[in-house]
Amino acid sequence: MAATSSITPLTDDLWTVQSDFGLLGMPLGHRMTVAKLSGGGLWLHSPVPWSADLVARLAELGPIEHWVAPSRTHDLYLDQWFEHLPAASTWGAPKLRRPHPEWNFTGWLAEDLDAPWRGEFELLPLEGAPRVGEWMFLHRASRTAITADAVFNLGTATGGWGGLMQRMLGIHGEARAGRLMRSVIKDREAWNASLGRVLEWDFERLVVGHGEPITEDPKGKLRAAWGL
Repeated sequence: MAATSSITPLTDDLWTVQSDFGLLGMPLGHRMTVAKLSGGGLWLHSPVPWSADLVARLAELGPIEHWVAPSRTHDLYLDQWFEHLPAASTWGAPKLRRPHPEWNFTGWLAEDLDAPWRGEFELLPLEGAPRVGEWMFLHRASRTAITADAVFNLGTATGGWGGLMQRMLGIHGEARAGRLMRSVIKDREAWNASLGRVLEWDFERLVVGHGEPITEDPKGKLRAAWGL
């Protein structure tokens, strides 16, 4: 099982957890976001590999009440969370319905979703990339936008094969969209319109699924990544 790092605070009520993850020889990492709701429970975005140690450390912050699977591509570890945390409410991107009929989500993400945490988040679908079907979130209290794959923020590419692949796929450096993500977009107008709605949100940081959170001019870097 992939090693999980310590829990990193971003604000008083928001944390991230980083896990090892690689693709095609590239070290990408996988970042989970953890928010404390106003009632004291925890809300998890894009779960990393489950471990008893991780859950015990999260329990020091509050009870895990909800977790969210935001896209078709962030589904690697969900079996573990369904098995080990059956009491939590679960919320899935609709694109997960067909490939995983065995997963009994509490509900499917929707803009009019009736969920206990709904008043503390904005959410919307990133249209135009049907193979991914990602939903983005805004945690209102911390003014933090959260994405799985819309932007990568891996920093300077490492040496060797992994670094070469990062450069070839255009995901080295700061706030990059990358060729893989661009290749799955079937309707660029719809995609740009969705990102335009994201840019209307009030946020001062952007947590990404792969790489470091973007804390300086996140809106400007999101625009630049996609040429908006």
